[in-house]
Parts: sequence; C-alpha cells; structure tokens
Amino acid sequence: MSDVVASFASVVPFPRRAATRQAETAALLDAVGSAGSLDIVPRAFAARDAAAALHLMGFVNLDEIQPDGGTRRLSASDARAAPPFLTWRVSRAPGR
Repeated sequence: MSDVVASFASVVPFPRRAATRQAETAALLDAVGSAGSLDIVPRAFAARDAAAALHLMGFVNLDEIQPDGGTRRLSASDARAAPPFLTWRVSRAPGR
C-alpha cells in the first residue's frame, strides 16, 4: 500500500490553461477594440489561436497579409488552415 501512496506523491499537476486562454482572448479583444486593427506576426501562436476563436464567434475580422502587401480576407475555416508564415491583420467586425 505504501508503494501506491509513494507513486501518487510524485505526480506533478499541470497548470490550467483555460484561464490563460481566456485572458489572452480578452487582451486581444481589448487591444483590437482600442486600436481598430492589429497585426499578428506568424510566430505568435497563442495570439493567432485567440484571434481565430474571436473570428469564429464573429467579434473580429481576419485578413492575411500577402508577400506583395495585399490582403486576403480569411473565413473561419481558412483561419485554422492558413499557412503559419504570413502575418494576420485583426480588425473589429462591423457592428461590434
């Protein structure tokens, strides 16, 4: 019985990510709300996930900035499958 108790004592709890994800989403929404639009660099994975979630809910619009400087509006499904090497521009959705 003491072997079972000893094995449980070595378990390391993982931190909760839900609170962190909600804070990142709220911070991104506040930043876009105050600035009007915000560019997200390709390696900012947490910000891109938060932007994709807000886009899916209809709070923001996502545009992909092409290498030639043009933009392409992303649909909700495009946001998840977009290439990770292009910058995104996040802007407020009309009426929000």
